[in-house]
Amino acid sequence: LYDKSIIAYTLSRKNDNQLVLDTLSKAFESVQMNERLNLILHSDQGYQFTSHLYTECLSQNNVIHSVSYKGSCVDNVPIESWFSALKTEAIYLYKQLSEERMIQVVSDYVIDYNEERLQEQLKDLEKRVEALEKETETCCKIEITINSENESLKKIEELTKKLDEISKKIAESNKAA
Repeated sequence: LYDKSIIAYTLSRKNDNQLVLDTLSKAFESVQMNERLNLILHSDQGYQFTSHLYTECLSQNNVIHSVSYKGSCVDNVPIESWFSALKTEAIYLYKQLSEERMIQVVSDYVIDYNEERLQEQLKDLEKRVEALEKETETCCKIEITINSENESLKKIEELTKKLDEISKKIAESNKAA
């Protein structure tokens, strides 16, 4: 379990090997190889997840395959919980959904889930907080060193540019979080 975000999804009319492989392909495109070291992917014993194509794809992408015991969904609790939330918070709100509308509802839900909903475990949240604290500390040091009466206009402009850059980084970090 990394950070509870959905890194890839694919919608299909069929629950088959192609659906699973397409989703894996999207996931591998979005997560660099070095970030997959020691990554464990849990699945149930469905035929798509026990097929040679699936296990070969995981192996080629340095992903360790973990299959839950028959009748046990403990390893899959996070995604099962997510599917339950998707259905109750988005899909079941509609009496009828066209295929096009279903695709939009799922897409909107994933975006909301990943970007808007507060999660207890977000990607590198601790690292982001530390980085922001360091940037804030740097801002304070820069502000303290400015003495507009003794500094030349050029120095003040340089420091202002640095503050603007730091402010942009902080804003970007806040958007990402």
